Amino acid sequence: MKSTDSKKLFFHNKLITLFLIAAICIGIMPDSVLAASQYPVIILTSYNRTLKIGDTFYLAAFTSNGSIPTYKSMSSKIASVTSLGEITAKSPGTCKINVKSKKTEVSCKITVSKTKLVLSKKSVSIEHGENFKLDVKSSTKSQITYKSNKTSVAAVDDSGNITGCKPGDAIITVKADTSTALCKVKVKTPTVKLSHSSLSLYKNQSASIKCEVSSGLAPVWKSNKQSIVSVDENGLVTAHKHGSAVISATVDGVKKICSIEVKSPVIKLNHSSLKLKPGETKTLTASVSSGNAPTWTSKKTSIATINQKGVVKAKKAGTTIITASEDGASASCAVTVTK
Repeated sequence: MKSTDSKKLFFHNKLITLFLIAAICIGIMPDSVLAASQYPVIILTSYNRTLKIGDTFYLAAFTSNGSIPTYKSMSSKIASVTSLGEITAKSPGTCKINVKSKKTEVSCKITVSKTKLVLSKKSVSIEHGENFKLDVKSSTKSQITYKSNKTSVAAVDDSGNITGCKPGDAIITVKADTSTALCKVKVKTPTVKLSHSSLSLYKNQSASIKCEVSSGLAPVWKSNKQSIVSVDENGLVTAHKHGSAVISATVDGVKKICSIEVKSPVIKLNHSSLKLKPGETKTLTASVSSGNAPTWTSKKTSIATINQKGVVKAKKAGTTIITASEDGASASCAVTVTK
């Protein structure tokens, strides 16, 4: 037999017993005594009961004169009672339920136990953006509520799901009835690591800097000198001209940097000097360490010109300087045009 059925049978047998006792008491008394008596006998089904908040039970009362008794709670905030004897536990504490018939009054002591809350964790450490499910066991079926004292640090929903919002400390208060329990939440400062602490590039070259963040959040990238080196949202840096710059990756106030040096190229020409006659041409080639094409110029174009492919053309007698330039570096060739 199930436990619930056993309890029902026990209560049923108890009621029958009380009815028999009441019937015997009434039966052995003369009618004149019962009618005149101002102090009837009252028998209760219980004189001491412990309940949980939200529990209900019926307190049955039998009187020797057959009258219907009245019920009254001495503290309805703790436990209330209806005219039929249905008691409802409301808040922790102790109170009496008085049952009265004429001048006879008896009571049942009601103890309402405090709701017990058991948390799966009393403290938890998470990353920004990480979630944690706080499980709660309650001794009652009352609604459980959750509240964070710092929602900017850690937020919690109606189901106890905690989300880290930024590094710091917060307290989650769990409440059921008048009972509370606390869970301390620490949102950790992330660990940030870069794949490079320094890089050396030439103009127009690019390199990727990888950023490892313990929280998994994307960093904010920034260059302190955009004209020298720029960086996109994925950590791809691009050199624009020679010089120095610092690339930073920041997550939740944690910053890591990479120093970038954009080098000036080394330029070498296949000729340091040329001798030509008017109308003759000669090709100069430049070896540039950056791999970029140089810009060619002639100091005196009336004597000799040069195009961007390095082809020198002599025009008239005289001397001029042909220069190959790239990102602040240059190399020259002296050109003499003779008659």
